[in-house]
Amino acid sequence: MSDVTLDDLLTKKLLRRQYIVEADIHPFVKGTDFETVWRRKVESEFGSTKVYFATLEDFIEMKQTASRAKDLEDLKYLTMLRERMRRE
Repeated sequence: MSDVTLDDLLTKKLLRRQYIVEADIHPFVKGTDFETVWRRKVESEFGSTKVYFATLEDFIEMKQTASRAKDLEDLKYLTMLRERMRRE
């Protein structure tokens, strides 16, 4: 990602695709703020690289706030996932 600057990451919506990996980077998202999402982030690994994700609850909140047709469709699956995780 040498063609992406720090300013790009902080001010622009970016979609990066490399091989089978796709990353959607949104510096501003309705329904929450970076500090909140970062504080509650989920840590994982992709291969040998440490990666961070918004929690499922934060992701659901962002989708609910956006309320676009595709977000509402995503919410069907995200809420089912949340319910399944609560039962386990």
